[in-house]
Formats: sequence, C-alpha cells, structure tokens
Amino acid sequence: MINESDGLGTDLLSIVIPVWDGAKFLGPAVEATLEYVDSLDEDAEVIVVSDGCTDNPQEVMAHISHRDDRAKFIILDKHRGKGAAVRAGVLAAKGDFVAMLDVDLSARPEMISVLQKNMEPEVSIVCGSRSIPGVDLPVPQKWHRRCAGYVFRSLVHFFCGIKVQDSQCGCKLFRSEHLKPVVVGLKTEGFAFDVEVLLKAEQLGLVVREVPITWSDSGESKVRFIRDGMKMLWTVLTLRRR
Repeated sequence: MINESDGLGTDLLSIVIPVWDGAKFLGPAVEATLEYVDSLDEDAEVIVVSDGCTDNPQEVMAHISHRDDRAKFIILDKHRGKGAAVRAGVLAAKGDFVAMLDVDLSARPEMISVLQKNMEPEVSIVCGSRSIPGVDLPVPQKWHRRCAGYVFRSLVHFFCGIKVQDSQCGCKLFRSEHLKPVVVGLKTEGFAFDVEVLLKAEQLGLVVREVPITWSDSGESKVRFIRDGMKMLWTVLTLRRR
C-alpha cells in the first residue's frame, strides 16, 4: 500500500479503465473497482474512457456516477484506439499515481495492491506480467493467442530493446509526474501504445519494474490478428526510428 511511511504519500489514486463496445463488462468492472477502492486507506477515483463506443456506456455510467462521485466518465469523439483512450484518462487524472485496468478485469482490481507494494521511491512504472516466474493463470489465454503474444514480445525485444517481458498486460501502475510528460507526446493510439510508453520511459532513464500477477483471461480481447496485428507490427518497426 502506498502511504506516508513509505515515502510515497499520495492524496489520490486514479484508476483508468478504457472501454470500446464493452458495456456488458462495464457495470461489473466499475462496481468491482469501487468496492476495491473502499478497502484502501487512500482516496481514489475511477476514470472510464469511452473510445467511441456504440453500445451506450453512458447509461451504465450515469447510473453509477449518480450515486458515487468517484466514478468519472470521458467520451472520445470517435473510435481512436486503446492508446488514445488511456491517454485521455491519464491527462484527466488527478492522482499522484495512475493505475490502468482492462474493462474485462482479466486482472482484478486487487492486483493494483500488488503493483503498489513494488512502487518504491526510485520506481516510476510497475507493470503486471503474465510472462515471468510467479505468475498465476487460473484461466490462461488460448494457445493461438499465447503464440501470437510470444511472437509480438520477441519483435518488441528485438526492434525496441524493451526489457519488460509482457508489455501488453493491461494492469500497470504509473507515477503520474513521470507518466504525463510521456503521454502528452504519445503518437501511438492503438493497442501497441504500451510499447511506446515503455520505450520512452527507458530512454528517459525511468525505472520500470515488472511483477507477476494473477490473470484470468476473459476470452474477449478486441485485438484482431490480421487487422490489429499488422498495425502493431508496423508500430514496433517504426517506434525506434521515431
């Protein structure tokens, strides 16, 4: 837990949840996150960002926000990509620390506490991982997604030199003062935005730590192999040059 005795005192934790046509997950995800927030010693806000959703997440969020003002809602003008949604949430966040979760909660909100315990004074980013020793996978990804993930990670390491093994895990914690200058100049709006953030962090000399988490795959990934895979590959190939 982040507290004054750790030298990491904070008045507010911001939790950003991007969503694209995932209204069926949204209510349970926000409710579970608010319940987790209730267990914390620090105050927190939950920021949901609609990435051009067409399934009316406004109705879900209006019901929740009416009774809990910790739940915030941002609507992008059109579908731009997960990176654009996270960027909007980060720039709107008021917390000294910003956590990121996927709306399907493959990583439960309680995993934020695992990340917090590893956010030592010298660390700027803590990444949850599905690829390092100690990970718990009650419901692992299907074999074809594991293979695709392995190929993508290999390309990221070869072309970008990022040390983090699982750049795409949707469970991360950032020190806000270090993250916001990075995302302001973010060029990648799609699923590969994590790679750009981590690459810039390493170029700036920020300390990034990767820790194993519990992950139960929902099987509802929005990543499409051909369409998004080609875009992510092109992003990886051009990031180092940028």
